[in-house]
Amino acid sequence: MSNFILSNSSPTRGDKTTIKGLKYNRSNQDILVDVDSWINPQASVPIYPLTELSRLVKKVVTEGSFNNLLEIAKAVATAVLNGNDYISAIGVSVKVENPSQADADSTDYWGAEVFRYKGNI
Repeated sequence: MSNFILSNSSPTRGDKTTIKGLKYNRSNQDILVDVDSWINPQASVPIYPLTELSRLVKKVVTEGSFNNLLEIAKAVATAVLNGNDYISAIGVSVKVENPSQADADSTDYWGAEVFRYKGNI
């Protein structure tokens, strides 16, 4: 189950919205995605629809072809920022808990994180 959190952030970037714990299954591993997005302060909409954002993340993660977690994080950031005037910046964290690779005995999870500003994708 996802947790939706609204909080204030730097006024230069606008208000921050956070979605934590989006969980998807890829290749028999659970992929967890957290998304922090900053709403453009000049946007005419009072708040970005979080359900729309979570649907977009799900589509990218479940329908894309990726070789590693960093590719997933980059694809989510690009998809959210492209063609979206409401969001001015985004941070995406992707991790696999209890990885099934050889290092699983010594590692609780593997992760990748990206941060992008509009125009920096």
